[in-house]
Amino acid sequence: MSSILVVPDLPLEHWPSMDRYASRLLQHLDAEATTLEISVAGEIASLTARDATKLDRRDSGEGSQRLADDRKPTDLRRYFSRYWLYPRRVRAMPGDALHVLDHSYAHIVLGERRRPTVITVHDLFPLITLGKSPHGTRDRFRNWFLTRVVEGIKSASAWIVATEWLKEQLCDWFGQDDRIWVIPYGVDEEFFGDPQDDRSLCRARWEIPESAFVILHVGSVDKRKNIPAIVEVLAALRVEGM
Repeated sequence: MSSILVVPDLPLEHWPSMDRYASRLLQHLDAEATTLEISVAGEIASLTARDATKLDRRDSGEGSQRLADDRKPTDLRRYFSRYWLYPRRVRAMPGDALHVLDHSYAHIVLGERRRPTVITVHDLFPLITLGKSPHGTRDRFRNWFLTRVVEGIKSASAWIVATEWLKEQLCDWFGQDDRIWVIPYGVDEEFFGDPQDDRSLCRARWEIPESAFVILHVGSVDKRKNIPAIVEVLAALRVEGM
């Protein structure tokens, strides 16, 4: 039986979306990929479990707690864990193939010679960041590590992306697309349960008038999320009478 070593983000990152992606992917692989032996390189928070008692972490073996410690870390500790401890641990773990679930950890595949590597690329933010002029020592320090991430992305055997658009962007960068696979994100079944409150109760709680037109933006307000575009869409919809 072939074995796959899955590499999730470290819990100390506090990136709920990546934790959820890893949590659900592993759950479905356990249930459906019965011809594969799946092992996990790091701890994963089961963020989408409806039962709070099931919010456990997958124990990936001896020494895992050191990397799983998700108390508020310093930047130095985060970088040390992400770029030094974790890669060395992954290289020592068995597996016929390696799947890195987030391109932010693509540096982990550097030095892999004995097994094929797959990276899920969620965006090209590392490239965008490196394309900007650094401001000060902190940016230069970050960019040095981001360069390692970009080198790791380039060196993978294959890549998974969620959209055709991102595949095109990645293809423009690589110059070829025969090893880029589009696998759209799934819709978590936990979202199909009955809501705790109906629409009117939610509006009352947030003091939103019934006449107000509301767009829900799920994400951060970071500049790269292009919040002004959401405002423009809302304005256009209002003009059309919606």
